[in-house]
Amino acid sequence: MKKMTTLLMLCSITFLLHSCGNDSPQQCFNIAALNSNLLYDLTGKGFQRELASPSEKLVDEKTMAMAPMKRVEEVNDKIKTTEENYQKVKSLSSGVDAKEMLSASNALYEMALPMLKSEYTQLGALYDENAPADKIAAMEKNINDKYAAKFLALYDAMHIAGMDYAAKHGMNVREVNSAPP
Repeated sequence: MKKMTTLLMLCSITFLLHSCGNDSPQQCFNIAALNSNLLYDLTGKGFQRELASPSEKLVDEKTMAMAPMKRVEEVNDKIKTTEENYQKVKSLSSGVDAKEMLSASNALYEMALPMLKSEYTQLGALYDENAPADKIAAMEKNINDKYAAKFLALYDAMHIAGMDYAAKHGMNVREVNSAPP
């Protein structure tokens, strides 16, 4: 009886330790697929429209005065969020069935971060310097010409892999945006 109790305790502890290391399918999907929606607007006109009409920030709590954010601040915020989400994707410890979705999500982040750190930081600086409209438009065109096709292919691959993963695990996922604007 004592051997059986010890064996059961050992099996229980082993099961608990093993299950703590794996993320649930829902957690894996949320981190790898849903969080990538924050990258949805990097090509096309989405993020570029955000930079053209910057958010406002509180500059004085006493008077509640607001001021437009610098565009470089907006890009840096996007970089920070993207890096945090990418680290979460890289830290996932899910099974083999998530491999395709994780690989596609990693590829998307690996493309997005250099684009944000380089061209979008330059674009933000152009806005902050009140550069001529044609110079800003040329930079936006350069970003789209250089990245849009590959980004769309990576986004589609991640989207398909995520939807397949969700279906495999019986998750009720509703498609809202199927391709970046």
